[in-house]
Amino acid sequence: MKTENNPIQCDEHYQTIRLSEKEMQDPIQVVNDFFNNYDLVQCRKFVWEWFKAVLSSPEFADQEGHIRNGHAYFYEQVEALVEATYLLKVNFQYTKNQA
Repeated sequence: MKTENNPIQCDEHYQTIRLSEKEMQDPIQVVNDFFNNYDLVQCRKFVWEWFKAVLSSPEFADQEGHIRNGHAYFYEQVEALVEATYLLKVNFQYTKNQA
């Protein structure tokens, strides 16, 4: 598990921090590994559980409306990103199998 890097403390905020050199050369393998560990239903469930945890936290209740709305929008965007990535994986595998 790669959790030693804290992205908030990373000096290079706009650089990858979780990918190895090999993974950067073959990012589709990262996608394949991800979806070999989690299916689309599990991803949605985990993202929803994270969002519910944020909603129920005392810190969230104290935030201004636009910040709370930002969390909701981010949740929706992450879910859409997971779905799009899943489709990329499926389409890549289909194309690869057709070749």
